[in-house]
Amino acid sequence: MGKVFKNKNIFFFAVFMIFWLTLIIWNILTPTKAFSENENRGLKQFPEYSWKRLVENEFAMDIDTFVNDQFIGRDGWISLQTGLDYLTGKREVNDVFICGDRLMADLPAPNSRQTGYIEANIQGIKDFAGKYSLPSYFMLVPGASEIQKELLPYTAQPWDQGAFIGMVNSAVAPFTEVIDVLSVLAAHKDEYIFYRTDHHWTSYGAFLAYREFCGAAGLPAKYQEEFSITAVSPDFWGTLDSKCGFRGKIQADTIEIYNTGSINKFTIFDGKENREFSSIYFDEYLSKKDKYSYIFGPLQPAITFETGSQSGKSLLIFKDSYAHSLAPMLARDYEKITLIDLRSLVVDLEELVSPADYDAVLYLYSTETFSQNLVTSKLG
Repeated sequence: MGKVFKNKNIFFFAVFMIFWLTLIIWNILTPTKAFSENENRGLKQFPEYSWKRLVENEFAMDIDTFVNDQFIGRDGWISLQTGLDYLTGKREVNDVFICGDRLMADLPAPNSRQTGYIEANIQGIKDFAGKYSLPSYFMLVPGASEIQKELLPYTAQPWDQGAFIGMVNSAVAPFTEVIDVLSVLAAHKDEYIFYRTDHHWTSYGAFLAYREFCGAAGLPAKYQEEFSITAVSPDFWGTLDSKCGFRGKIQADTIEIYNTGSINKFTIFDGKENREFSSIYFDEYLSKKDKYSYIFGPLQPAITFETGSQSGKSLLIFKDSYAHSLAPMLARDYEKITLIDLRSLVVDLEELVSPADYDAVLYLYSTETFSQNLVTSKLG
């Protein structure tokens, strides 16, 4: 009996080793990929070797990341691992909460380094306000885990974004008018204001914030009936789906577009040159994983669109990707709208635009971006 048991062990060990060696050889023979469409990010390439990087363990860490990124069938392995974890009761994977029929990002509280970023971002707004006497508005958008926290797993301990927003709003209030987005989203928390599989708000969530902006800026706030609302994709699987790999009872999201007014000219500054396009919408992204880039395309340092509005007014927006759903709604309110992503701007702002030529400024950021990146700090 013992001999039979021993032979079975040898057999299973041999099968495992053959399987594992096959995977290793397969990985070696498979060309590396530069980009993961599913995760919408660049993949780690083979790291540069140096004696210094080897001694400081940087080379080993980069090799580990390289192997993980380039492992054959990576997406399938992630989904398999997540499914097994879910069966054991785990409800958080790769900083993503699994909340029944939806996913939510688990945003971490700012660390000591990021606290410095926040202070610098607040100072940048103060400096910009001192330099340019323009009407300005500040909009800090919480994530779904703050607004819909009652849907989180009972073991979840989410970051208190509400307290963070209150602190930042108080700090910038002397320099810019604060728009309370948190309250209006909380009032509609049971509606489709955040995607189920992505970290962004939906177009309807952005519409609610748009109406708040109109009220603050003295613009006639429009109702949904005044927009041409079009569902451009019923099968959007966003960034949280990519990170988590779990679907279960979760359904694909629908991307809607709120059209108003006409766009006469659309220009993208890619960091080197300006390129003009015929539309602010990029149809090719509807057939890709990154369907959110249908509006304005992938993130760029600066974009400008001129509208058919006869208002004679212009708006400068410092933003992250949350602004992409909202900005087109302003087409009837402003004749010219420029959006600046300060994270990727590699030239001085004044080389690109003249802020004094605009009639108003809007700062529009998610809590994640404003707490973890140097953004408006670059305006100082």
